[in-house]
Amino acid sequence: MICPYIILLSGTPGTGKTSISKLLSKKFGWEVFSFGNFIADNHLYLKEDKLRNTKIIDMETCSIRGFIEVLNIWIRKIHSLKGIEAEKTKNIPIVVDSHYADI
Repeated sequence: MICPYIILLSGTPGTGKTSISKLLSKKFGWEVFSFGNFIADNHLYLKEDKLRNTKIIDMETCSIRGFIEVLNIWIRKIHSLKGIEAEKTKNIPIVVDSHYADI
């Protein structure tokens, strides 16, 4: 059975999550999903906390929409593979870069 490997990179800002994600993508061709950018780009937050310069997210919506987007990334990758390359690929790693470890 072909299924994605989902690698979760989570931590506080500035710890190197995005740098590691980019390195894995460049070196191995792994797909990267930036969960924070996805949330911001799709306005999946309830309100902004201007005092702390942050957004209050809708955790349930973000978790469902984020999971669906990871599956879409995987499906697009599967469909982009051809012939022998597709046959040799059993699992496709997707790196999820996020501050939201609890989602």
